Amino acid sequence: MTRHGTITCTAPAEAQAHGPLLVTIRNGDSDIVARGVTGAPISVPPGRYFAMVMMPDGREIGTHDAIAVASGADAECIAGVCSIEPPQHFDLRIAPAHAAPIASAPPMIGAAAPDISDVPATIWQGDWLALWDGSDLRPPPLPSASFALSASELRNVEGSIVGDRLLAFPVSTGRGSVIRFTALPYDLAPQGGITTPAILARLNLATGTPEIDFRTTSDEVNTLLSIVEANILTNMLVVTEELMKRQKAGISVAAVSIFGAITGCYILLRSNILDGVDTWLDQLEKIDPGLPDAVALRIELLARLGHHAEAVDLLRRSINGRSPWFRAGLSYLLERLRLYIDVTNNSDDPFSLSATDMELFKIKRNRLERLLPMMDNGRYIATFDIPERGAAS
Repeated sequence: MTRHGTITCTAPAEAQAHGPLLVTIRNGDSDIVARGVTGAPISVPPGRYFAMVMMPDGREIGTHDAIAVASGADAECIAGVCSIEPPQHFDLRIAPAHAAPIASAPPMIGAAAPDISDVPATIWQGDWLALWDGSDLRPPPLPSASFALSASELRNVEGSIVGDRLLAFPVSTGRGSVIRFTALPYDLAPQGGITTPAILARLNLATGTPEIDFRTTSDEVNTLLSIVEANILTNMLVVTEELMKRQKAGISVAAVSIFGAITGCYILLRSNILDGVDTWLDQLEKIDPGLPDAVALRIELLARLGHHAEAVDLLRRSINGRSPWFRAGLSYLLERLRLYIDVTNNSDDPFSLSATDMELFKIKRNRLERLLPMMDNGRYIATFDIPERGAAS
C-alpha cells in the first residue's frame, strides 16, 4: 500500500532566528501540493517536489534540486541562499512590496513613495470612543509635543496600560487634509524580559501617504506581522497553527509576546477556528488584565460558541472600557452591539437588556457607527482618517 511521506525543510542559516517560516511544496507542474512551516514535517504523496520558503521580507527561496519522497519515507532539505526564478505560471502569493520586513531590516519602499523620510507625530491620550457622541466629527485637540517617525528606522514608543493612546499626524488624501490616528498598541513579554509596555514603530510610505507598521523585539512575531500585512489568510493560518502546537507543548505564546498572541487570536477567529482561543485569552488576561483586545475577542468567542448571556454580561461590564487596537475588534464589537440591541427589541430572550443597559449599549453602538466609516479597512491596526474640518462624508 502506498503511504504518504514527509518533507522537512530547514531555512537558511541567516533566517533561522525568525522561527517558523512558510513552506510551499510544489510538484514538477508547479502545482501547490502542501503547505507547512520550516522545521516541521510536511506530509506529501510519493513523488518529486520542490520546496519554497517565504522569507520575512517577502522573497521566496527554494531548493535547487527536486526532492524525492518514497512511500512512507522522510526527506529533508535546506532552502537555497538565492531566489529561484519560477516559471511565469507559478502563483506565488508573496508579500507585496509595502509589507515591512523584519525589525532589523530597512523598509521596502515602493517607487511611488513620496520623497520624505520622517513625519512629526504626536500621541493623543484619553477615552477614544467617548469623543464620538455628537455629529461634529473633527479631530480632538492634539498635544504640542511631537517626535519624528522615521521610514528608515524603528522608533521605540512607550506604552501605557491606562486609557487609549493613538499616534496622530496630518496627511493629504484624495478627499482632502485629514489627521491620521493609529491605535498605539504595546507588547509585553514576561518570558522575554519585556516587563514595561512598549512597541517599535516605523513609517511605511509605499502607498503614497504615511502609514505605521509596528514591530516587536521578537523576530518570530515580526514574521507573523509581515504576513498579516500581506493579508494572505492561508499563510497566516499556517504560522498561527504552528504557534498553537507550541502552546499545546507547554510554551506560553502570550508570555513570549502578548502582541503576537492577540494577533494569532484574531487570525483564528477570522477563519472561525475557535479551539484553543480561550487558552490564549486566559493567559493574556493574567499578564495584562486590562488588555482591550482581549475583551473584544472574548465577547466574540462567547457569542460564536452560543454563550450569548455571558457575552452580553461581559459587554455590559466593559461598556466604558478601552478601545481595541485591532480593526477587527472594533468591527466585532459593533456587530455584537447591533445584534443584542435588535434581539432585545424583538424578543424575550433570557439575555434581553434592561432599560439601563439598552441605553448604554445604544450609546456605544452610535459612537462606533459614527467612527468606523472613517476607519481604514486596509490596515489591521485600527487607523482613522479624521477630516480636519467639517463632518466625515
